[in-house]
Amino acid sequence: MLRWRIAILVSAAIAISYLDRQTLPVAIKAIEKEIPLTNQQFSYLQSAFLLTYAFMYAGGGKLADILGTRRGFTVIMLFWSFACVSQGFALSFAMLAISRFLLGMGEGGGFPAATRAVTEWFPVKERATAMGIINGGTAVGAVAAPPLIAAILVFANWRWIFFLTGAIGALWTIWWRISYFVPNVEAGGEGQSQPIERLSLVENLRWSSLLRIRETWGLVFAKFLSDAAWYFYLFWLPKYLYDARGFDIKAVGTLAWIPYAASGVGCLLGGSFSSYLVHRRVGLGMARKLALGLSAAVMPFILLVPHVRISWALALFSLAYFGQQSWSTLVMVLPTDLFPRKVVGAVAGLVGFGGAMGGIAFGQLVGYLLDRGFGYGLVFTLAGSFHVLAFLIILFTIPVVAPLVSLPPHFCTNPMDLLSLPAASMSTFTFHYWLIVEIFTDNGQVGIGNAALAPQVTKEVIDLYLRPILIGADPWNVEFLWQHMYRKTMAFGRKGVVMAAISAVDIALWDILGKSSKQPVYRLLGGRTKPRIPVYASRLYSDELSRVAGEAQRYKDEGY
Repeated sequence: MLRWRIAILVSAAIAISYLDRQTLPVAIKAIEKEIPLTNQQFSYLQSAFLLTYAFMYAGGGKLADILGTRRGFTVIMLFWSFACVSQGFALSFAMLAISRFLLGMGEGGGFPAATRAVTEWFPVKERATAMGIINGGTAVGAVAAPPLIAAILVFANWRWIFFLTGAIGALWTIWWRISYFVPNVEAGGEGQSQPIERLSLVENLRWSSLLRIRETWGLVFAKFLSDAAWYFYLFWLPKYLYDARGFDIKAVGTLAWIPYAASGVGCLLGGSFSSYLVHRRVGLGMARKLALGLSAAVMPFILLVPHVRISWALALFSLAYFGQQSWSTLVMVLPTDLFPRKVVGAVAGLVGFGGAMGGIAFGQLVGYLLDRGFGYGLVFTLAGSFHVLAFLIILFTIPVVAPLVSLPPHFCTNPMDLLSLPAASMSTFTFHYWLIVEIFTDNGQVGIGNAALAPQVTKEVIDLYLRPILIGADPWNVEFLWQHMYRKTMAFGRKGVVMAAISAVDIALWDILGKSSKQPVYRLLGGRTKPRIPVYASRLYSDELSRVAGEAQRYKDEGY
């Protein structure tokens, strides 16, 4: 299917990104023969990369939102490929730092653009799997780096590593320009109608608006902690094997790919497991959080690495890499669950910014600790705790995984006032408050429905029970949606407020269909069949039998 080919295409870009960023850590021993570096200077090189990576993760997301996914990704890839090549011309620590600075500037926009592509092509139930395939590119690039770089160093100077990997990015750009396009409204991701999408808390691209949302901060801080550990694993594993375990370049090329391969499995299984739960009709929030919690639970085992043999150490690294990338896949899916498409790139950018800042902060701490003799034991202990703390932050800041909404002013009128009830009578009941329901589709159609029964309670029924069914659904499947809503609420519904809520939504869906087909709703329901429709009156709120009889007679005399 076309959308899965798009996922593979984007995954290839992420693979190139990780291959490019891994060139320096894997080749560091060969580079140090010409450009000597301390642990602190090595951490500075990673910070130079992550500093611009962080800002461009945010800016690159907005760039993709402004330019569109196709043009935005083209600019991003060409820039970072040029920056990768420039590392091959470095003659000093300062020149390496500048090149890493430029590389981070280019690569920072990669994941936000990838997230936007997922939102454009995949329905909600498939996004975690798609993001898992794309995030799997991190493992492909990282797995390829050690043996590929070791092979190049056998035949050529270390500078050729950067020249060749930069050329791969330029070739991918040609593939991208030929293959990628934005699906039209009718396609909606290969033959699917555009899903219903509620209004966001943010209707523009201002980051100040995004930063007023608690869920944004939750994702940013969670990514800050988890990526602090991930960038340590990513950049420092080869150096740990060189310095603490006595590996040479051949041994690194032979064995260092194993944990990165495990990270690829984590990418696929984390996203697939969450998607499987959603397909099994587990709630979206539970599906995401259960997978995140299991991923976080395996991370503390990394603290055992300095105390075991190298075979066990590689196994523990593999477990940590597996858990990290399973976690990362799911965290990058959450913006697509919470925010509308037009701001997903910007939100993903802010989240990635937080992750890169965590990588900078922890990277500097690692360099400081190692140069002062603290050893890797303390470092692994710290890294092993970060994901657990990040998971607690997500539980606290994102209690519900569902699209954030900003209700229009007229969505619900004032809650029904308390009625003055003389004795047991409702004879003074003379008015209704109305609940107005609006359903928005991605292509701008607005369906309007209404309910007159207990608006405040009806609104809660819609928000808590009907909304998860509707988000991402095809509004043309109106009969299926009615049945789904009815059966979902059967245990406590089938009458009263719940039926009023279902009816209000159903009216809004039919309104969308009528507007889309430019036909009055009554014609869609079978057309006009009678010139006159008999109606009945059922007020009859009097408490005395004689008064009820008199009231009924008046209605009958009026023609009801």
